[in-house]
Amino acid sequence: MRVQVSESCVVLHATGAETYDWANRPGAAWPCSTLSGRKLFAAFDSNGLFDTDGDEDIDGHEFSACCADLLHDSGKVSEDHPAYFVAIGQHREA
Repeated sequence: MRVQVSESCVVLHATGAETYDWANRPGAAWPCSTLSGRKLFAAFDSNGLFDTDGDEDIDGHEFSACCADLLHDSGKVSEDHPAYFVAIGQHREA
């Protein structure tokens, strides 16, 4: 997985193996995943998602949850980053 953090945006690249692992985690699996095994690209700024690979066959809720989990787990996006809330914060339990 590759996470690029700039002053105003966050970019996530995940491999098919990484999305498969995410969708099949013990105790937190995503049943009937539409993302599992697919490459993922997403770019966020303070306004939200502004670029993706454009695959319309992926469930939006799953896409958001996967991005939030992978970005959070990377430890590369600080809570004070302008894109933190839209990419991670709003999708994670408090």
